[in-house]
Amino acid sequence: MALAISHAYGCYNPKQWADYLGIQPQKIYGEIAKWSLYKLKKILLKMMVYQAAEQLKVIKKKVQPANQEPILLWQLMTV
Repeated sequence: MALAISHAYGCYNPKQWADYLGIQPQKIYGEIAKWSLYKLKKILLKMMVYQAAEQLKVIKKKVQPANQEPILLWQLMTV
């Protein structure tokens, strides 16, 4: 289930997920089997925050010229 959910965050195979988490790819399934639901939730939340930050960087580059003052998050939501 964890690997299926990770597809939404850009990790399309177990090796990518292992690289993201800093686990050896050969041991990914053993590590996942040891996780509690709390740890799985924590890792997925970390992935969501990382993906959101990456998307905001792209939006910020499109919206903000180099000589303009910083744009706040609520201002990006109205664009």
